[in-house]
Amino acid sequence: MMETSTISIYLLDKLGVNLGTLNEKLNVEKNSLSVIYNNGKNQYYSYKSTSSSNVMYTHVYNQKGNYKVSVSYKGKEIGQKKNINVAYKKVEMKNSKLYYNINNKNDILMLTNRQTNINSLQFYPFYKFYFYDAKGGRITLYDKSLQASCFMTYNKEKWDMVVTKKDDYLEIRYKQGFEQKFKKLPLGMYYLQVTFNNEYVKYPLYLLGEKDVSVSSDYNLAKTFIEPRQIHAIAGEEKEVEIEFRASDGLRWNYEVTLLSFGVSNSLRLNSKQLQIQKLRGSKNGKMKLKIKQLVSTADNKPNVLTLTYASKTIPHTISLYIKSSKVKTLVYKTGAVDGTVLSPPTLQFVPLDEYGNICTQIFDPKEYPKIKLEAWKIENPTIINLFILSLFIFIVYNGSFGNLCVDHRPSCDDGSSFLCRLLTRVV
Repeated sequence: MMETSTISIYLLDKLGVNLGTLNEKLNVEKNSLSVIYNNGKNQYYSYKSTSSSNVMYTHVYNQKGNYKVSVSYKGKEIGQKKNINVAYKKVEMKNSKLYYNINNKNDILMLTNRQTNINSLQFYPFYKFYFYDAKGGRITLYDKSLQASCFMTYNKEKWDMVVTKKDDYLEIRYKQGFEQKFKKLPLGMYYLQVTFNNEYVKYPLYLLGEKDVSVSSDYNLAKTFIEPRQIHAIAGEEKEVEIEFRASDGLRWNYEVTLLSFGVSNSLRLNSKQLQIQKLRGSKNGKMKLKIKQLVSTADNKPNVLTLTYASKTIPHTISLYIKSSKVKTLVYKTGAVDGTVLSPPTLQFVPLDEYGNICTQIFDPKEYPKIKLEAWKIENPTIINLFILSLFIFIVYNGSFGNLCVDHRPSCDDGSSFLCRLLTRVV
């Protein structure tokens, strides 16, 4: 604190006798006294007290500068003018103290040689920096014209803070709008650096944030993690894909994914009924998942490729869907001989379809469809062949016989869209 200026006035008569020796004389004469200081404008000291020998006036200067002080008696200046040089006490940064405060409650001291732990997931602090001199004395008045600043660092990241010069301390806060980012900062050691008059001091600050997340608030789509990126499924089967947005450092982006900003297109241009995609939030910030169900089978080595976008920008990773047809549900009759004999049975041609209308090409592969597999399949477009009526259901065994039909599992055309049945017996 700057020193208080005290002026003591001794009044003497013509003989040099102190008026204080005369009963109550000073108390009467004090009303004729005034102490004036001037620094461009006249201002007055305050009366303090009267003793047995003098009258005292005091003043506390709140600005540095050179002041001229004079004493007047009954409006006339007496004695000599005094020059007073007012200066601020020198701030000793290493002795000064930084406190953090949450919700304007108690100030909690921070140290330069010991980390301060703050749960950044729950609390949002601000800070107070109090000035002290070399002797450890508190400085309540300081030169506000001197530069003051503060910033927080984490590795290579740096955030400037807002410093407000209060009457007897510096108030330090994070910039407006920083609270959300503060609560998403990763677990780790940070440093607050307070600078005043080109001298600084650093305080270690350990934020108890979330583990394994990036400090950056910007995602890098090239770093996006997708698992799996190839899906092998059967038509109508639902699969899940996990997606994690990451920053340039490869760590998880710790912000909520906006599902409305996430887009999916497919190379087969299937509609929303043929390709059903549900977008869901993940268990943590930066995560989401897709539930995918495709009803249309794909040709071998020709997957349906999903292209992903976020905020209208393409994610440079795709998802490939390899979809096989489901089980055979229906045999669609195409054509066949109208008659035959036991030795030369008629041949019928059918198209095998699953419940979604996909051609079941797997029945042409005996490895995928074993010889012993027995199925009851519904026949569409049944026909009458010389009084023999094909029933609504037939049973088929590959390369063998059952009931009245034997099947050749080889496709009957180049695209593998149908197969042949040889009728072994018939009813007339």
